[in-house]
Amino acid sequence: MQTFKGKIILFIILVVSMGIISIAMLEHMIMTGSRILPGVVVGDVGLGSMDKSQVQAELSPSFESALERKITIRGGGKSWSYLPSQLGVTPDVTETVRQAWLIGRKGFFWTRWHERWRAQKYAQQVSLVFQVDEAVLRKTLLPLVAMIEKEPQNAGVRIHDDHTVEILPGVNGVKIDLAASESKLKQVLQSPQQSQCNLVEQVLYPKLTAGDVEKWEITGVVASFDTNFDAAKTERSYNIKTAALALDQVLIMPQEVFSFNDIVGPRTTEAGYKESLVIENNQFTPGIGGGVCQVSTTLYNAVLRADLPIVERHPHSLPITYVPPGMDATVAYNLADLKFVNNRAKPILLHTEYHQGTLKVMIFGTVGEFPQIRVKSKIIEYLEPDQEVIKDPTLAPGQRIIEDNGKKGMIVEVKREIIVDGAVTSSELISRDKYQSQKSVVRVSGEETE
Repeated sequence: MQTFKGKIILFIILVVSMGIISIAMLEHMIMTGSRILPGVVVGDVGLGSMDKSQVQAELSPSFESALERKITIRGGGKSWSYLPSQLGVTPDVTETVRQAWLIGRKGFFWTRWHERWRAQKYAQQVSLVFQVDEAVLRKTLLPLVAMIEKEPQNAGVRIHDDHTVEILPGVNGVKIDLAASESKLKQVLQSPQQSQCNLVEQVLYPKLTAGDVEKWEITGVVASFDTNFDAAKTERSYNIKTAALALDQVLIMPQEVFSFNDIVGPRTTEAGYKESLVIENNQFTPGIGGGVCQVSTTLYNAVLRADLPIVERHPHSLPITYVPPGMDATVAYNLADLKFVNNRAKPILLHTEYHQGTLKVMIFGTVGEFPQIRVKSKIIEYLEPDQEVIKDPTLAPGQRIIEDNGKKGMIVEVKREIIVDGAVTSSELISRDKYQSQKSVVRVSGEETE
C-alpha cells in the first residue's frame, strides 16, 4: 500500500515536472522566436504569426497612407497645410515591428500570458511609430509663429482733423507657447488618425485700457503755436517735417520731464535728415538737420502758452525770423536741449500738424484747467555791430565799398502773463537773452587811413 502511494506521488511529480518543462520550453520558444504573436494588429493590418522580415512589406501601405495625409496647423485665425515629411516626419519601421513583437513578451510570466490571451480574443492594437526631426519641425513652425504673434496695443487717443479727441480701445496681443505647440503637433504627427493641430496661444493683455485713458481727461487743445517757413527750401522743409512727426502723439505723464533730444533723437543722415542752413559760430552755414530748431522753437512757444515750467532752453546766438526775439529755442544733440515738465495732475499730449509752409504744435489736455496766457517779447537794448575795414589797393584813393552792412545785436526779455477776466493777474520773467551783433565789412583804398 505504501509502495503504491509512493508510485502515485512519483507519477504526479513526473507529470508536473514534464508540464513545467514543456511550458518553460514553450515560453522559451515564444520569447526567442521571431514571429509576431497571434492577434497583434498594426493600423488595420493583422500581423499575427508573421515573421519580422515579412512585417515591413505588410506595413508599407499603412506608412505611405499616413505620410500622404495633409496636416493642418491653425493659429491666430490662419491655417497652413503640410505633408508630414515637410514637418520632419519619417517612418520608424524597426521600432514599429519591435513594439508589435513585444506584445506578450514583456512583464512577468502571468502578465505575458494574460496579454497573449487578450490578443487572441480581442486583438491587440499597436500604433505605427514615426520619428520627428525637431530641428525641421521648429524651422517650419517659427515663420508661422512670427505671422501669428503680435504685441498688445495699449489704449490711446486719436486726434481728428477738427481737433476732437477719440479714445481708442486697447487690442489684445498673441504669443505662441512654442514648446507646448511642438509637443502637441508631435502627438498629431505620430497619430495617423489625426490631421489637425491648433497651436497653443497665450493672450497678452495691454497695460492701458480705455478706462485708464478716460481717466487722463484729455478733452481738447489747451495751448498751440504755429510758425511759417519757406516750403520751396525742400531740404529744410523735409527736416522740419521729420522732427515734427517725431513729436506727434507724444504723451507726457504728470511730473514727467520732456526732453526734445530724447524724443527726436540724433539729427544725422542715418536718421533721415538732410543738409540745410544752421547757425554755427555766429553765422549761417550748411549743416545736417537745418530747420529742426524751428520745430523746437514752435514747441517752446506752445509750452509757454500752456503755463508749463521750462527746465532747459537755449536761445540762438543770432536772431531768427520766424518768431520774435527771445522766443526761440535752439537744440543740438548732446549739446543743447529743450526740456519742460508737466506739472499738472493729468497727462498732456503733443500733436503736430505740417502743411505747406506752416508748422503747428498743439498741446492737448483737460480743457478748463489751463489759464489764459500772454507771452511778450521786449527789446531792452540794441548792440551796435563792430566794423571790419579791409584795405584794397585796387580801389581809388578815398573810395569805400560796403561789403556787408552788418546787423545790430540785442538784449531781449520775455515775460509770461496770466490773464483772468481780461486783466493781468501775474507776470513772470521767462528769459533775458543776448543776441550777438554781426559786424559790418567795408573795403577801402590802400591809402585811406582808419
